Amino acid sequence: MPGVRPDFHFDGEAVIYFSLEAVHIVAEIAGARKKRRLSPEAKARLIDQGKAHRFLPQTHGVEIPETAQI
Repeated sequence: MPGVRPDFHFDGEAVIYFSLEAVHIVAEIAGARKKRRLSPEAKARLIDQGKAHRFLPQTHGVEIPETAQI
């Protein structure tokens, strides 16, 4: 394909440089798929069924201090 240039490394890897116009062809050859996009209603349905998790940005990854018991 014109505009495609392979760069073979000695450790068995290869880097292939290609033009922006060839992205769709390369993605098809590589077997890329489009990301599944759900509607807000479908997301809510999956969450209600327990098949998906919702991470709230204000609490995700934040350690919540325990309150002292008196």
